[in-house]
Amino acid sequence: MSQSASALQHMVRLAQRLSTAFEAAVGMHLARWRILNHLHEHGASTQKHMKTLIGVDAAALTRQLQLLEAEGLVRRRSHPDDQRLTEVALTAAGTDRLAAGRVARDAFVARLLAGLDAEALAAFEATLAHIGRNLDARTQEPDA
Repeated sequence: MSQSASALQHMVRLAQRLSTAFEAAVGMHLARWRILNHLHEHGASTQKHMKTLIGVDAAALTRQLQLLEAEGLVRRRSHPDDQRLTEVALTAAGTDRLAAGRVARDAFVARLLAGLDAEALAAFEATLAHIGRNLDARTQEPDA
């Protein structure tokens, strides 16, 4: 196996472990975390708009929103200007849950990055950004 293929396999395994560990640390599935975070940062939003920004398919978003709504963390209603759209907003309980999750997230990140100095962290971020740009360029090619 080539060094680059080995590195890719390692990165994929690490991403899976990271996702699982993050969810355990904050006590919430990553998809739900992203939804709550989006609503906190951008305010009420339509499901259609959220689907585009968060990058999930409509069915997956609807499933996650139903669970969040059942937990009282979000509220869904018909959009006041266009009844065909569903507007989603963070509830007070959702805001509180996100705040508690952010404390847990910050502690998790601090443990995860312990021992990395600013230079190593900057190099790591630059490498991730480079890989992301390469991935974006590849997925935009017609034969991808």
